[in-house]
This record gives sequence, structure tokens and C-alpha cells, in this order.
Amino acid sequence: MKLFILTLMASIFICCQPFPESEMFNRTCIIKNDTDKQVSIQRTFKTNLEEIEISFLQPQENFRGDNIESSNEDYYVDPSSIMPITSLKGDSIIFVFDNNRIISYSFDIVNGENIFTNPIDRNPTRVGSYEQIGDDELLYTITQEDINNAAPCAGPCL
Repeated sequence: MKLFILTLMASIFICCQPFPESEMFNRTCIIKNDTDKQVSIQRTFKTNLEEIEISFLQPQENFRGDNIESSNEDYYVDPSSIMPITSLKGDSIIFVFDNNRIISYSFDIVNGENIFTNPIDRNPTRVGSYEQIGDDELLYTITQEDINNAAPCAGPCL
């Protein structure tokens, strides 16, 4: 009986201890047009190709994705695992330069492995392609290199 009472008291003590608060993580992806060309950014999810979001950036303008908030209790356990596709609302991203050159990027999961299109180090769906500019902001800069890597369109790109 004495053991039962001690066990009960220990259980009550443990249950009454406060749980540590969940740490919150924020992530916002920003795309900067650091060229002298107008850039349209087309974003969509491969699972819903009918819904395409298009943003137009003039030279030196920024596109700001959604602020994504997550906790260590959520699926995302650390800030680096919050993928840009969540903030940008698209796993397929196309840049069109002055409506005459185009380059596309995408992200997919195949057999549990993250697959990114090339050039992988410039893929805006990949965290590693961004520069950390604050505790919760990542910056992707569109450069002349992206225009050079883009393919000419046979007519208007849009």
C-alpha cells in the first residue's frame, strides 16, 4: 500500500510539471530582381497546374513570399527544414525575362529523396540557394547569370 501511495504521488508530481513551450520558427523567402530586365515569376504546385500565380518584378524590385510560422511540435522541427516552396506557394517556379527568355526550376520528392532541377545551386525551391539575411528571412537574388542560363522563347514566353 505504501508503494502504491508513493507511486501515485510521484505520478501526480510528474503530471503537474509544466511542459516546455514550443519554440516558434518563422521563414519568409524573398526574391530580388538584381537585373536590368523585367522578370515575371510564375509559381504553381505540380499537383494543381491550373492555379498559377504570376508576379512581375521591375529591375531592383523584390517579391516577398508568405511568412511561414512553424513550431518544433510541427512537422518542421527546425527552421532550415521549412522549404521555400511553402513561402513561395509553388514547387515549380519559372522566371521569364522581358518576355523573351525563360528558365524553370522545380522540386519533387522521389522515393523519399528531395530532387531539384539544375542548376541546383541556383534553384529557388531549395533552401541552399538562398542567403540568410535575418533570423527569419532568406534572399534569392536573380542575376545576369540567370538570364544567360535562360532559353530563348520561340515567340512570347507568356
